[in-house]
Amino acid sequence: MVSRRIAWAIEDGRGTDTADVTIDGDRLVALGRATNEDPEPYELGYDVRTGSRFVTEELVVEVTRAGDVRRLRLTRSSTGAWDADLNGEPVPLPDLGAALDCDLGRCPTTNSMPVLRERLLVRDEPVDFVMALVDVPALVVHRSRQRYEPIGTQSDRSRLIRFVSLDSEFRSELTFDADGLVIDYPQLARRTRDT
Repeated sequence: MVSRRIAWAIEDGRGTDTADVTIDGDRLVALGRATNEDPEPYELGYDVRTGSRFVTEELVVEVTRAGDVRRLRLTRSSTGAWDADLNGEPVPLPDLGAALDCDLGRCPTTNSMPVLRERLLVRDEPVDFVMALVDVPALVVHRSRQRYEPIGTQSDRSRLIRFVSLDSEFRSELTFDADGLVIDYPQLARRTRDT
């Protein structure tokens, strides 16, 4: 079992993200707090839990900005059905049937699940995914097609994996440690503490 507290600087110091991450076999649990100044100051708390094979079961997110609090509970059933509850109002998500993962915007923790499930720390073939992407701070959920392309291993045993959005021009070369947790995500986050 791996249990760590990790902190990242988000977007060149305009925000922070600190998460307590536990990886137990093929399951991941992360409890985190984040702040950001863009597009306006906000605070965010999140709780993500997977079932076996690192497949998302639940993501709970709460955002506070300008005195307003918004709460999202996103769940995936064992049959693959996604449901969202935003501030007590159900939101239909019929186009997420192929998704196994949530992707919480501006949160490096949720990049770990597909990497661990598909063993991208040790294999070389790219893998395409459909994600339940949660925009932050609006907490709007939509379908996102993404590709993870293993690039190579560095001398410190960290692994480079190129992230490619298949719905936009965005790309970034992420560095993961041996446990599958993000060290560096250019254009998003850089690890500042690990205990």
